[in-house]
Parts: sequence; C-alpha cells; structure tokens
Amino acid sequence: MKCTFRLRNISSDDSGELRCEVSTALDRLQSEPAFLTVVKRTRIVEFAKDRDIIDLVQGGQVQLECRVEADPRLTGSLQLAWRHNGSLVTSMRRLVSHGQGHTDLKVTEAGDYECVASSDLDTVTSRVARVRVRPVLQVSLTSEMR
Repeated sequence: MKCTFRLRNISSDDSGELRCEVSTALDRLQSEPAFLTVVKRTRIVEFAKDRDIIDLVQGGQVQLECRVEADPRLTGSLQLAWRHNGSLVTSMRRLVSHGQGHTDLKVTEAGDYECVASSDLDTVTSRVARVRVRPVLQVSLTSEMR
C-alpha cells in the first residue's frame, strides 16, 4: 500500500512530524514518522538602492549595496559575491562586508553589476545595475572669449 501526501502553498508552519495512517473497520495502521522541514528561500531584499542605471563621473566612485535575507538555519552557508559584466569580482579592496547577508561594492568602472547570494539550499542573482561613466567636461577660456 502506498500513502501520498501533497502540500500546496507550503510555508514554514507546515514543518513538523508527518505520519501516514490507514484505518479500516478491523484495524488501524500507522507509518513511522517522517519529518518535514520547510526552509525559506534566499532572497535579495535590497540592491543598488533599486536603481537600474547609475551615472558616475569619471574618476568618481559609487557604492553598490546588496542585502540578503536567508533562512536562519542557512546563514552559516550563505555567501555573497559580485559579478561585473558576468565575471566574478575578486578584488577584495573593493568589497565592504557588513556581516552576514549584507555587502557593498566600490565601483569605479562602467558596466553591468549583479549581486549573487548562495547557500546550501539555493542561489539567487539580483537584477542588473548598469553603471555608466561620464567623462569630466573641461572648459577653458581663450583670450578671445574674455
């Protein structure tokens, strides 16, 4: 005999012990317990102040922020990383960590930036923030303009 239990719209409240029970007029049978643990998915709650395009003056710097929420049982495995034009940012001097689930990236180059959060359960990637670097305009006065 097979017992199937399906849950829809599952939440952390559904965590706990489950048993399959079969009752007849003559008998009642119960399975060994199974334990269900529902873990919340990792999600990016704040990224680049919710701006899609960021203009930066050449020689300037902007700080991109990434804040993540993860199930407390997974925070030990939570890792945050940054990608610039699809490649992993490895320059540690550009990274600022504020503790578990919160990091900033100091940006001086144009391109597409994403925050990637990984845990034992899942990996999520932020939307893209495009940084555009504008040249500094220099105006010089000639003697004819004076």
